[in-house]
Order: sequence, then C-alpha cells, then structure tokens
Amino acid sequence: MTVRQLAAKIIELDPRSFISYTLLARVATDTWDWPTAQREVNAALERGPTAFAPLYTAAYLAYALGQNAKAERLFKAALVSDPLSSDAPSESGLGSCSIRKTPGGGKCRPYRLR
Repeated sequence: MTVRQLAAKIIELDPRSFISYTLLARVATDTWDWPTAQREVNAALERGPTAFAPLYTAAYLAYALGQNAKAERLFKAALVSDPLSSDAPSESGLGSCSIRKTPGGGKCRPYRLR
C-alpha cells in the first residue's frame, strides 16, 4: 500500500483526520507538486489548525516557495504546539537542507528562527 493509498483509506474512515492530508502534502512536496502540496496542506490546517504536523508541513512548503515570513510564523506556531517534537528544528536551524527543484531556482540555505 502506498502512502497515497493509506491516506485515502484514512480519509475514508475519518474525513476529519488532519494526518492524512498532511501525508498527502508531504508526498506532493517530495515530488515537487507545489499546487497539490498547497491544497493538501490547506486541508490539513482546516482540520488541525494547532497541530504540529500540518503547521510544520505548511512551514516547510512556505519556505520551499520562498515565503520566508509566512514560514517563520508557521514554524513558530508548530514549535508552540509541540516544542519537544523530534521533527522540530534545532537552535542552529532546520538541521538539513537539500537542494531541491524549487520555484526559487533551487537556492536553499539553513533557516533560522529569530
């Protein structure tokens, strides 16, 4: 079963699940499908507006799209929602930052919260 199939099954069982939409958003960002990622992350945020996973995924997407102010706001909200998450960025930045096919031409540098 693929991640997409698993997410679809979760949605079928519980349409209110923000995790399923977060999974779909993460798959879309991994395949550089920015419009789908945005649609799925919006659906996740509608269902879990204060949950770490959709906030962090939305922040990652905003950063990938060059929306740094929005990304910073979302990262801070994610950290407030779950400051001990293993996915939370370290004090030194996001930890890892790979060059990806981004609308900004693939420029990627560590992001620091202020």
